[in-house]
Amino acid sequence: MCKRKDILYNCVDIQECCDFIFPSIIKEGDLTISISTNGSSPSFTKKMNRFLKDLIPNDVSSFLQEMKSLRKTLPKGKERMKLLDEKVSEYFDKWKK
Repeated sequence: MCKRKDILYNCVDIQECCDFIFPSIIKEGDLTISISTNGSSPSFTKKMNRFLKDLIPNDVSSFLQEMKSLRKTLPKGKERMKLLDEKVSEYFDKWKK
């Protein structure tokens, strides 16, 4: 009935009837991570959400704000790209240890 009236429909129990999904979302400041199994396993999605949340560094929001500020203030070009790439690499390298 919804399809005949061009109305989007979501039925989590009958995947082929769904026109859209509601992924699990992790939001930390400007960082947004979306997780979905396309209905295969909502419990997997829930556990993956918790797993990834535990991996996100506490200072990720402030780091992303710093990166945003640098992107706004530094002139565009290869030098800016190199500097920003280096800062991101340094950020991740400190979390590897």
